[in-house]
Amino acid sequence: MKTYENPPVKILYEDSFLIICEKPVGLASQYADGGDSLPERLLKYLGEDAYVGVVHRLDVGTGGVIIYAKNRDISQKLSDMISQRKYKKEYLAVIDGKIADDKGILHDFLYHDKGKNKSYVVKGSRKGAKEAKLEYTVLSETVFGEKAKSLVRINLLTGRTHQIRVQFAHAGHPVCGDGKYGSRDNRCSCALWAHRCEFVHPVTGVTVEAVSCPPDKYPWNLFDI
Repeated sequence: MKTYENPPVKILYEDSFLIICEKPVGLASQYADGGDSLPERLLKYLGEDAYVGVVHRLDVGTGGVIIYAKNRDISQKLSDMISQRKYKKEYLAVIDGKIADDKGILHDFLYHDKGKNKSYVVKGSRKGAKEAKLEYTVLSETVFGEKAKSLVRINLLTGRTHQIRVQFAHAGHPVCGDGKYGSRDNRCSCALWAHRCEFVHPVTGVTVEAVSCPPDKYPWNLFDI
C-alpha cells in the first residue's frame, strides 16, 4: 500500500521498467542508513513490494534528472548502458568568472580521497588516479555584484566522483557556491544541475528524453534558462 497519495518528487517519465524523476537538492540519491533518501521515498510511492534500483548517483547538493530501475534485470541493463556511455547526461552549472574559451574540453586525472570525500587533480602516474574528461559550452555570461558569472552546459565523457566540481575548480572557475572546491560565493549552494538525459530504452527500443530545469533563484535567475 502506497504511503504517498501523490508522487513525493516530480516524476519526469515512468513505465513498467524504470522511473525518471527530479532529485531535490539536499536529498541523497542512494539508500541512506536510517535516513531519508530519494529511493526510499520512491519505494513508499511505488509500494512496499516494489524494487528501486540505483544505477547512477548525484551528489547530495546536486538536483535534477536521475533514473532508477524497477527490477534487477533492467538495473543491470541501465548500469551497462551508463558504463558504455550510451546514456547521455547533460548538466548545467554556474561557474565563477569568465572562462577563456566558449567551448572546450577539460582533461585531467583525478584521485578521490574516500576519507575526506574529496577529489583532487593529480598526475596520471599516481596510484588510484583515474582519467576525467568533459566537454563544455558557455551559454551566457553576466556580472553580479562586480563578480563575473558564467552559465555552462556540460557533457560528461567520464563519470568520476565530484568530477565537474573539481575540474572546473582546477581550471580556476569553481562552481558557484561550492565552498568545498574553492568558491567564495556563500549566497547559494553548489550551482550544479542534472539538466537532461537521453537514451534508447533497453526494452522498447524507443528513444527516451527527460529534461529538468534549475530553480528560479540565485544564481540561476541571473540567466535566461
